[in-house]
Parts: sequence; C-alpha cells; structure tokens
Amino acid sequence: MPTTNPPTAPSASASRSGPPLGGESPRSQAGRRRAAALALLLLIPLPSLGIASEMIWFQGTLGLLILGATKVGILALPWLWSVFVDRTPPALARPSRAALGLGLGLSTGLVGAAAVVLGYWFLLRDRIDPSTVREMARANHMLEPRVFLAVAVYICLLNSLLEEYVWRWFVYRQFEVLAPRPLAVVLAALGFTLHHSLILATQFGAELCWIGSLAVFTAGVAWSWLFARTRSVWCGWISHALVDVAVFWAAWRILFG
Repeated sequence: MPTTNPPTAPSASASRSGPPLGGESPRSQAGRRRAAALALLLLIPLPSLGIASEMIWFQGTLGLLILGATKVGILALPWLWSVFVDRTPPALARPSRAALGLGLGLSTGLVGAAAVVLGYWFLLRDRIDPSTVREMARANHMLEPRVFLAVAVYICLLNSLLEEYVWRWFVYRQFEVLAPRPLAVVLAALGFTLHHSLILATQFGAELCWIGSLAVFTAGVAWSWLFARTRSVWCGWISHALVDVAVFWAAWRILFG
C-alpha cells in the first residue's frame, strides 16, 4: 500500500492536470480523462455496494462475503490501477518531516476533534438514542470494553490511513485529472461521503443522517485539501486519526457512560 508520499508533481500545472506520469504520457489528454473517469466509476460505488449487501439486501453470510470482497477491491484497485494503467507504481519510502505536514495535520485534526466533541455535547447528545447505539454495538460484539478499544485503535490508526490512501491518494488524484483543483476537492469529498451516508441512513433517522453526512463531507473536503496542498497521505492521516479518536470518545460515552 502506498502509505508514503505520492510522487510530487513537478509543477503547479502538472498538479492541476492530474497525477504525475513520470514523463511524457503515451496517452492523449482525452485518454487520461477517460481512464480517470473509468477508475472512479469502478471504485466509488464499491463501499456502498458492500454496505448495502451486508446491511440491507443479503443480511447474513452472503452479505458478509460481498462486503469482504468489496473491501478487498477498494484496497487493491488503486494499487493495480496505478501500476498497470497510470504506470506510476506507488513509492514505499519513509516520510520526511516536511511530508508529514505535522503542523497542518495537527491543527486541522484538533479543530475537527473539537468540533466532534462540541457537536456531540451540544447538538447530538439528546438526539441519539443510546439503546440504538448499544444494539449496533451488540450486533458487532463491541459491548465488551476491551473489544471496543481494540476496534477503536484499528479504526483510528490503520483504517484512517487506508481511507487516506483510497480517497485522497487515489480518488482525489483521479478527480484532479477531470476537474480544477477546487472542484476535485469537493467531488472527492462527495464520493467519500456516499457510503457513510448509507450507514447513517440505515442506522439512524433522517435528521442524524443529514447532520452526520454534512460532518463527513466537511472532513472529506479538509482532507482532500490537505492532500492537494502537501501531496502526502501522512498529513491527512494525522488529522483523520485525531477526528476518529473524538468520534470513539463520543461512542464510549454513549455505550459505557
């Protein structure tokens, strides 16, 4: 997995036109745009397909199998596409201090985490039915504190990195081929929001779905912007992980008081 810095664009114009291709591309600009559009059409529906299969269409073993297959596809497709289509194999180098974007990552992450804490305390605390959340946790075997903490560590440290790899390193860069940078940031954030909205819609009411979707979209915009500015997944990962810590703090309060 390309958990390190993607190749830095050689110039501002190259950055706007899409992922660097390591020299002159044999494809025309139109060909690059068609390839980027196809990559997005293949990847963006996969998370929603898996969630709908597991939570709505095929509850049980079949749904879990489809969900697992889509998760594998979500992780494998960006790597395979980069190697065989874009011809830019992901680099596996240790991140430099500059690539970490420590200041930006920490500052946006702390602001986002504070927004989660304040939003939960003043806006959502009285709107969330604890019994609904506990039932969800029971179905996922997370009412045991040790299991909950293990899942929280995985989501905050590893899953957040995987999402930065998929949604910023790959999806955002494909949108950058198709649209100017500000629009690419928004479109990548919308793609990131879709499957989260589906989860919220199936578990909570319309009001919480809209609030949660807006929060996810805002976070997606921030993390896509961080990638556009730094060309690194590490900066967004720091921010993403801090926000996830705040989300699990709120979940802990709901489940264990």
